[in-house]
Parts: sequence; C-alpha cells; structure tokens
Amino acid sequence: MLKKIALLHFYLALLSVYYIEAKAQEFKHSIYVGQVSPLTGPAASIGIPLTQGAALVARKVNKQGGINGGKLVLIDKDDAFDAKRTVEHVQSLLAEKSKPVVALINVVGSPNSGDLVSQGILKTNDLSLVGAFTGSTSVREMKSPHVYFIRPGVEGEAEHIVNHFVTLGLERIALVHPEDTFGRDALAQMTKALKARKLDLAGVGTYAPATTDVSRAVSVMIEKSPQAIAIFATGAASAKFIASFRERGGGAMLTTSSSTSGDHLIKALAKEQSRGVGVLQVVPPLYKVAVPLVKEYLQALQQHGEPGWTPSAYGLEGYATAKVLVTALSRVQGAPTASNVSQAMSRLGVVDLGGMSLDFSKGRLEGAQRVEIGVIASEGRLRN
Repeated sequence: MLKKIALLHFYLALLSVYYIEAKAQEFKHSIYVGQVSPLTGPAASIGIPLTQGAALVARKVNKQGGINGGKLVLIDKDDAFDAKRTVEHVQSLLAEKSKPVVALINVVGSPNSGDLVSQGILKTNDLSLVGAFTGSTSVREMKSPHVYFIRPGVEGEAEHIVNHFVTLGLERIALVHPEDTFGRDALAQMTKALKARKLDLAGVGTYAPATTDVSRAVSVMIEKSPQAIAIFATGAASAKFIASFRERGGGAMLTTSSSTSGDHLIKALAKEQSRGVGVLQVVPPLYKVAVPLVKEYLQALQQHGEPGWTPSAYGLEGYATAKVLVTALSRVQGAPTASNVSQAMSRLGVVDLGGMSLDFSKGRLEGAQRVEIGVIASEGRLRN
C-alpha cells in the first residue's frame, strides 16, 4: 500500500513538472528579430558564431517564459558578406507582414551596415540595428540614431595597436587591409596614430575585399620587411596571410584587429604559425570564467547549444548583443513593434552585462570602449 501511495506521489509530481513546463511555453505573441549575417563566404567565421551566441540567448529566454510573455524568434538570413544581399534580405524581412521584424542584430561589414543607413531603410521603418559588427569610422560618422555598436571603432583599435608596437620599441610598422571602406578606414586611422608619434607606415599590403587572396599583400610585406604588421582583415583572410607570410620566412611581429578572432587563428593555423600573434579583444577573454558574462555564456552553450557549437569570442559577442536587445525589449509596454523598440533602445542608458558594461546614455551609439590585446601562447591558447 505504501509503495502504491509513493508511486502515486511520484507520478503526480512528474505531471506537475510537465504542466509547469507546458505553461512556460504558452506565449502571448512572437517577437521577430532579423539576423542578416554571413553564414557562408569569407566572413562566415564571424557570422556563424555571432548568430549562435544570439540563439543561445533566445533559447534561454524562451525557456524562462519569454520576454513579458512574448516568444523571441530569430530569423536568420545569409548574406554571404555581400552588402547587396544584406539590403535584399532586410527588405524581404520587412515585407513579411505576418512576421513583423522589430529589430536587426549582428549585421557584419561596413558597407553592409552603411547601405542600410544610406538607403534610408532603417530610418523609413524606424528599425534599430543592434550590434553592427563594424569598426568603420565612416559608418559611425553617419550618426544614424538607429545603429548601435557593441564594439569600439577602428580609430581606437589602430591607436591601441600602434601604442602596443611602439611601447615594445618597434617603429617600422606596416599594415595589411582589404580594398574596401573598412580597409581605407584602417589605413587612415593607422596613418593618424603613427603621425602622432612622428612615424610613417613602413609598407601597405592590400587584397580584394570579400576574398582571402592575400598573395599580393604577403609579397609586399616580404619585400618591405617591417618590424611589425597590423592586420585589419576577416579571420579567414588573416589566417591565410599569417600562414603564407610565415611560410615565406616573414618574421615581423603580427597583431590583428578585433575583426579576427583568436579562436579562429588557433584552429586554422599550426602552433608555430600562430605563436606570438597578438589579437585585439573587445569582449572578456573566455578563460576568465569568473567573469559573470563569460560564465553565463559558457553555461548557456552547455545547456542550449548544439553539437559542434564551440566557445568563441564572436559567440560571446553575439550573446552580449542579444542580451542588450533583450534588455530593451523587456522595457517595452505591450507587444513590441519596430517603433517602440527603437524608443526603448534610445533610452537604454548603461547596460551591465556582468564584467562588460555598455554605456548608451546621453545619445551614445557606441556602448563599449574596452580593448585588450591577447597573445597566442606556444601551447595554442590566447593569453592576456
């Protein structure tokens, strides 16, 4: 008899758990957010982990009942790092009236974000782009009230890299960059940072944008033989340049902008090629598990990730971006729309993510100023 009673209690408890979980999945409405990112092509090493990081936030939030009763739904579109496709995808999302998009996140590339501003798409639709993945000064100078940056700009990164090299006694500093808006910006900001120290670039190597054909840049750097090289490029292009440069005997100190992930270099390069390479970081290092944001991201990855998803700086950045948007969404009264989300973003203020603070108060559109340089150690791990 006692066994039957115990068994009955067990089943009742089990049913109550199922009931609670079922109730948690009953949402008042859906909140649609567009993620137009490069999931294929030369910048896929950026776009894929960014979108995965955001997906972790959506899954975690929905598991907890959503945002004010609304289910967060991310609609992913692959633009393959092509600005024309970015615009086409965003227009397609806006035309889908049955799934009204209230914001965009994780658009990668200077022309990609810039075209959404210059063509009036964001302004006309009062649509916020949160976490525009670009350091471009030109996009920032557009001063669109609809574009919010989680990462610092090229100007700050160039200054940080030059200061790093000069502090180490290196003055013959060269630059590798793509022949696009981002690359020209890197050239201007590196030149500015060097001029402030009465120095000139020791060489400039370029490559065609949206490709990894860096052979010409490698040849220029071998010929110029600088002491140090700043690499402003995507992860795939940076990895190919470093591998080719080292194979041809290049011995300069190398440091990449934050558009390259240290995680990607470690995976793509042999240890002897990646050893000593510096990488700019705009989010806390993943090995600092005591940092609340890092700990939360790693736990979310374990609980809500999929096979093959691995921790990365870009994944953490995508996670942080989604958390910023969720903060704004949580402050909206009623069902979110593009307009009331835009208003919530404009009033966001300081957002403390736990070891990473973003300040959007007083009209600021660039929330973070944090930049660190990590160095890939001999055992193949990024150290600060």
